[in-house]
Amino acid sequence: MAAVANEIHAISPHLLSWSAFDQDCKVECFSSAYISNGKLALIDPIDLAPPAYDKLLTYGTPCYIIVTSENHLRSAEKFRTALRIPLIASAPSRKDLGTLPDVVIMFTEIVHGLTPIFIPGATNGETAFLSPEGILFMGDTIINLPPGPSLLPEKYQADPAQYKESLKKLLTINFNTLVLAHGKPITEGAKEVVAKLVG
Repeated sequence: MAAVANEIHAISPHLLSWSAFDQDCKVECFSSAYISNGKLALIDPIDLAPPAYDKLLTYGTPCYIIVTSENHLRSAEKFRTALRIPLIASAPSRKDLGTLPDVVIMFTEIVHGLTPIFIPGATNGETAFLSPEGILFMGDTIINLPPGPSLLPEKYQADPAQYKESLKKLLTINFNTLVLAHGKPITEGAKEVVAKLVG
């Protein structure tokens, strides 16, 4: 049964978050929306109950759906059909996405103000997106479930050595917030969290 979130939370003027437990994957799944100039980019969206969906629309007009990896389609198709907005995936993540994205982006393209950053070695096709405000939207690169932030389990890493190098490169990027597909957003000391995990 697909995860359905009953609430949506405003984390900052540019960030919304919602989550629900996915019975099929046996894990809490988090989704987000980036707000800019009255428009929303939905990132790795799970479904929303009607009241939460209505609340989402009060924050702006949805304009894009972005998936961060080939296994994060989630409820993107439902949102694409309901809202009639394009589904966007990076070139590495489209191969086994399970559907055809409307737009395939390369790493020189900026979408709704978000700069794509390829994370080789994590899950296949993993791509992060950085906002001008320093919000770094990720898929499975880092997990923030109890007891706290952790690396992606090695069994899910496409290439462990490459994954560690990708994490080190993240430390060269200016960001202050981490938004994750599994775990609450990290809004304080985000770069320090990554540095500690890299070791």
